[in-house]
Amino acid sequence: MSTPGPAQSTTVLLVTADPAERAGLARTLAEGGLGVLEAEAAVEAMRRATCEGPHLVLLGAPLPDLPPAEVCRRLRADPITADIPVLLLCGECDRNGDADGPTSTPPRQPDLVARVRSLVRLHRAEELARAARREADQAGARLAAVLQSSEDAIVSLDPAGNVTAWNGAAERLYGSPAHELLGRPCAFLVAPERRADLEAARERLARGEAVPPLDSARTGPDGRRLHVSVRLAPVRDRGGSLVGALAIARDVTERRRLEEQFLQAQKMDAVGRLAGGVAHDFNNLLTVINGYADMLLEDLGEEAACADHARAIRKAGERAAALTQQLLAFGRKQIIASRLLDLNAVVAAAGSLIGRLIGEDILLSVDLQPGLGHVRADPTQLQQVLLNLAVNARDAMPEGGRLSISTREAEPGSVGAAGPHVELAVADTGHGMTEEVRRHLFEPFFTTKAVGKGPGLGLAVVYGIVKQSGGHIDVETGPGVGTTFRICLPRVADPEPPRPPVEAGPPRRETVLLAEDEDAVRALARQVLGSGGYAVLEACDGAEALRLAERHPGRIDLLVSDVVMPGLGGRQLADRLRARDPTVKVLYLSGYVQDEVLRHGVSRAEVHFLAKPFSPGALAEKVREVLGTSSAGV
Repeated sequence: MSTPGPAQSTTVLLVTADPAERAGLARTLAEGGLGVLEAEAAVEAMRRATCEGPHLVLLGAPLPDLPPAEVCRRLRADPITADIPVLLLCGECDRNGDADGPTSTPPRQPDLVARVRSLVRLHRAEELARAARREADQAGARLAAVLQSSEDAIVSLDPAGNVTAWNGAAERLYGSPAHELLGRPCAFLVAPERRADLEAARERLARGEAVPPLDSARTGPDGRRLHVSVRLAPVRDRGGSLVGALAIARDVTERRRLEEQFLQAQKMDAVGRLAGGVAHDFNNLLTVINGYADMLLEDLGEEAACADHARAIRKAGERAAALTQQLLAFGRKQIIASRLLDLNAVVAAAGSLIGRLIGEDILLSVDLQPGLGHVRADPTQLQQVLLNLAVNARDAMPEGGRLSISTREAEPGSVGAAGPHVELAVADTGHGMTEEVRRHLFEPFFTTKAVGKGPGLGLAVVYGIVKQSGGHIDVETGPGVGTTFRICLPRVADPEPPRPPVEAGPPRRETVLLAEDEDAVRALARQVLGSGGYAVLEACDGAEALRLAERHPGRIDLLVSDVVMPGLGGRQLADRLRARDPTVKVLYLSGYVQDEVLRHGVSRAEVHFLAKPFSPGALAEKVREVLGTSSAGV
């Protein structure tokens, strides 16, 4: 039997029971440049066709085991051989075998070889066409899968702008199945106020020009307000003619929300810096005003004719100081007296005060989760947060309602919390807020109240206190559905042991180095320290304080220094002094903490500070406290 050579590209399986005929046909095929496989029976032919994959079967008759029609049928039934063309050597077989037709008997070499090559070429062309169709079908299926899995809404349009197809994301975004919008104009893609822009965009597409995205707000199928960005892209045929367009619509609501939050944070940070700077300078003035008012009251006595005037000055100064503290809390520049707290205890302690504040027509309910753990915060500031939120809730329920305060262990990721947190929730059943009001809720001086009903700092202060305490705040609200504020604070495991109170003692004779760049504040502090029996070295800045310390023959027991001074600041001054004498104690004066090292250290026991504005008595008491402690750090 013949076998094909290695360079031959077309192989024919020759099947006939007549040895002479098989030998002649094999010679004819081989001389025509074709490879030849031979079989003398049907079973052998089907085995070789399955295993060796000829390009064509040349089938003669009769065969000893099966008729040619049955051989054809079995070859077609086998997936491996189903596509191999079969050429009959004569027309005596059953046509139900689907053979490719009989050839003449005996065939001439040119005719037989030409017929074989023609059938093989035709078969190969059909195979390529089938493969191309399969590839196209697969590509179409892959494209359809991509379109359906896309989270962007993809809408196909004809040249007139009518819908020809769209994907599942478009159904979800626009709330209609594809069959309802097929053939309809594409005006629904954008909000009504942007439809003229959509038509202009289609005209630009037709001219081959780039089209910028069309952004618009719309109401989604679930009633939510959505921000949608629509991009249009032309679809052209191979000749470059415009045959349609693709509209790709993306829900950018979350991105818009994050952008607004970022811009809001930037704006609040800028206003906070301004507020902190103004409050810092204002606190110096209030220290002088309130301090001398206290001294004047002490000198005049309660029954003096001018005592009422001095008390009025002191009262106005206290109100100004309270407003300044609000500005600092908003700007997160306030010095906080942080300590470990039981949040449940803070809420419980504020409960009776809140009850009196909101009135009898509002029902107060408190739900505190036991075993909540501790948080690190300033208890006075946390109470201020609760009171401000309670006032906000009261004003939202003029006809009465329900105010609920609850604590619980925060869920992971709740309100931006990472790690163990506790959650404080304050909810009311008031009239709620619109989305526009909610976006501006924490801005300073933003208020929906009438003129004279408040400065609009309450919620801005809440925001500042929460952020300064390392926490996060969020609000859930809507017109007619009430408002819920959720505050998450980091949970701290181990409580600190309480510090023993400092007892007042007799006047001391220690030496105090006073460094303060504000002349009036320095004069007041010098007078207070001098009346307390201390020897005072007075300097207008850090550099002068160093020079005084170097010239002073004795030891310096205490440095009382402003934090922020031109040139050498308070912390740098303390470092220089303690490099010479590690036993020097330090008391910082500040309206807000600008120095990062001190800011990170204010919660540590070894860092002592006195917030401006301070009273003469507070300064005297703090100096006694610091001098009564062991030598300390910063």
